[in-house]
Amino acid sequence: MGLGGELPLWDGGGRARRVATASAAAWTAEADALAHARAAAVARARRAHAAAAARAVAFAAGPERQAQALVAAARVAYLEGERGVVELIDAYRAQRETARQALTLRHQAALADLALTRALGGEP
Repeated sequence: MGLGGELPLWDGGGRARRVATASAAAWTAEADALAHARAAAVARARRAHAAAAARAVAFAAGPERQAQALVAAARVAYLEGERGVVELIDAYRAQRETARQALTLRHQAALADLALTRALGGEP
């Protein structure tokens, strides 16, 4: 009496090849996901940087410049006796507050620049 059939003692590395192929596909998918996530992070950082920089520039060109002009006008008016010291002090207070806001906006722009640098893989 005899038995016929194959014994899979040696499969020519087929199973190992399939495992390696599946592992490579998993690594490729993970690398693609990481690349996509990095590209999205860079795009977000670019948008945030552009918006923060635009806010800082617009504030410097508008309210900050107006506050400086207000102080200059109030100072001249005070020196010529047209306005009192209270108006001059109010103008300086307004300029100080505007300068504080401008500094906050420049700080936010610098932080956005730092975030963009990091998103691009650079060191601060």
